[in-house]
Amino acid sequence: MNAFVRAMQVMRATRAYVVNRISLAVVEGADALEIGLRWGPGKPDVVLSFQNIFHLAISRTPGEDAALADVITPTLIPPADEPWPPGLPLLALTRDHTLPDLLWVHIEGLITIDVVASIATVLTEPQPEPYEQS
Repeated sequence: MNAFVRAMQVMRATRAYVVNRISLAVVEGADALEIGLRWGPGKPDVVLSFQNIFHLAISRTPGEDAALADVITPTLIPPADEPWPPGLPLLALTRDHTLPDLLWVHIEGLITIDVVASIATVLTEPQPEPYEQS
């Protein structure tokens, strides 16, 4: 559960970024998804990386130049013998205590993405230190 805390903090801070890249692949037998987020000069690029994907859905209006992500909402889903959280897209899997901690990320804007995965990593572009002349 603690592994998701930093990822969730960074995701919440990426309001109004543009989704500029989505990549889905199979890596060593497991699904791997990367979502690239870009603001432009002044804020770092961010890559949301997911593995062990339980659900993925993408919806986008054709012809839009920029896939603006107005809000990114991460929700931790701990193992439990309870129904899935309200609003979560229907999973073909029954929720129970044997599942790992899951992270549901809902991206909403000109593009809508829902991903549920058991591994999530956030990569943030390093920012250069201000140059000081001596």
